[in-house]
Amino acid sequence: RFLPYWISAAAIVVGAHYIGYVDPSYHPSKMLFLQEPVQFTVYLLIYIGRPLTWDFLVGIPVAVAYLTVVVNSLIYYSQNFKNKLQPILPWLCLGLYSLLAAISTDMSRLGLGVEQSYASRYSTLSMLFLISLVVILAKIIELSPTKVKKIMLIILATITILVAANYAKGLLQMKERHAYLLNVKQCAQTATSENDECLLLLYQDKQSVWPRLEYLRSIHWGGL
Repeated sequence: RFLPYWISAAAIVVGAHYIGYVDPSYHPSKMLFLQEPVQFTVYLLIYIGRPLTWDFLVGIPVAVAYLTVVVNSLIYYSQNFKNKLQPILPWLCLGLYSLLAAISTDMSRLGLGVEQSYASRYSTLSMLFLISLVVILAKIIELSPTKVKKIMLIILATITILVAANYAKGLLQMKERHAYLLNVKQCAQTATSENDECLLLLYQDKQSVWPRLEYLRSIHWGGL
């Protein structure tokens, strides 16, 4: 009975966010997904599957298998435990929120290229989708017979392996990033003019970055 109130509150919150909003002139159109439905789908799959994939090229097949598990788990649960939907409703809402966030990002950023969907920052939201699935799988294990439990445990083990592989890849990337940032820091501390080649580590335009670097040095920010 509270659903209409929740929907109204959500509409107000989301609507308020867009009051006075104007797209930057360089920003791609949000209607591009109507012209590029295949790219839109690919972007969404890679975005959703990001927590389970350690490489962009395996993103689509992993995401398809992942969503197949999600759909079948929900069908199984709804068919066998209709009277026990209440415990998983919050988790369904969490997963739906993550999915809607993925669609919103897809519509807004598709024009920047499909590769952009693999950005690690998006895993913060796509991980919520995975968390909701894990909780639902755990609930199925709790309520189901032994045969189904074994299947669910295999799925959970597979998810754990994929997340661990992704995490291991992330650790390597963080080490590489750390080494790069050390070079950036050294350049920021030692560059002597706008002609110094190392300034390209800080920004793509040496003439633009040099006065900003001088300003940062003048106020001694960032250890400069």
